[in-house]
Amino acid sequence: MHTPRIGARRSRRGGSLLLAAALLSALDTMERHALVRDEVDWPKLRRDTLGRAEGASGPADTHEAIEQALGGAGRRPQHLPHP
Repeated sequence: MHTPRIGARRSRRGGSLLLAAALLSALDTMERHALVRDEVDWPKLRRDTLGRAEGASGPADTHEAIEQALGGAGRRPQHLPHP
């Protein structure tokens, strides 16, 4: 389902392993509950999301990456509250 190897590689480049794990967990949840699950390239969405969040120093820094992932999963939130 998720690819921890990608998160580990990204975190060595300066991102937080904890943030990468949290993003991968969120993506796993999105995949499990997505209405268009079979229409999404989940490995690509995970890579893109981790790439957008690279260098994040806290949860707020991952907000845009999560919004993009939701859009890529076929759902655009009307309002995603900022942490």
